[in-house]
Amino acid sequence: MLQQTITCVQTAPPNRPATCGGTITLPPGIDEDIEHALDDSVIRRLRRWWWNYNDPDNFPTPPPDDRPEPIPAPNNTPGPTPAPTPATPTPTPSCTPTPTPTTQPNWVVRAGEAAVSSLQAGYGPHRDLALYGLSVQYKPGVSLNDLASVGFPNPTVSYAEDKELMTAASAIGYSITIQTTPGYGAYHATLTGYNHNGNMFQALPTDLAVALSAAFFRKMSNPNRVKR
Repeated sequence: MLQQTITCVQTAPPNRPATCGGTITLPPGIDEDIEHALDDSVIRRLRRWWWNYNDPDNFPTPPPDDRPEPIPAPNNTPGPTPAPTPATPTPTPSCTPTPTPTTQPNWVVRAGEAAVSSLQAGYGPHRDLALYGLSVQYKPGVSLNDLASVGFPNPTVSYAEDKELMTAASAIGYSITIQTTPGYGAYHATLTGYNHNGNMFQALPTDLAVALSAAFFRKMSNPNRVKR
C-alpha cells in the first residue's frame, strides 16, 4: 500500500491560528500512474486551501489549479424579437388609360369646287410623263393647311382623304392611284383612274367623275390665294 503524508507547517500570523499537517492514505492495488495523478491533484488542492486560509502576503504565489475550467451554463434567455421587415408596397397600376396616338389623315387637295365637269375637263396627259390624270396636291403626313397653301388662284379648295377617293372608285368597279409627279406646287401629284381590267383611263368617265366629286365634299377658303 502506497502511503503519502503531506505536512503543512507555517507560523500563524498574529490574527490567524496555527495550522497542522495531515495524512492522506491511498488504497492498495491502485495503478501507480493514477496514484501519482491523485497525489499531485491532492497536493495542489491542499496548497490552495492553505493559501486561502492564511495571509497571502506571507506565502508564495499558489500554483495554478489543474482542474478544468467549468463550462458556463448555456444562456437560454430569449433575445429580443427582431422587428418585422416592412413589406415593400406593390405599385398600384395607373387607372389613366394610355392615350391612343391620333393618325393624321392623308389629305388630297384639289383647287376649285371639284365639280364633275371641272374634274373631267382637268383630266388629261401629264406634260412630262406617259401618264393621264388629275393635278392634285398630296403627300402623306403633310397637314391640310400646308397642302392648301401652295398658292392657287381659285377662291376655294376641295379636299378628301386618299382612302375615301379609292373607296369611291372601287365601289363602281374602278381603281385609282395617286403618285408624286413634277408639276405646280411643293406637293404636286397625279390622280389616275383605271378600268376593271387595270387599263389607264385617258379620259375620265362620267360615273367615276361623279364618284370622285362626291368624295371631294369638303370645301375651304383658299388660305394662300395667288394670281397667275
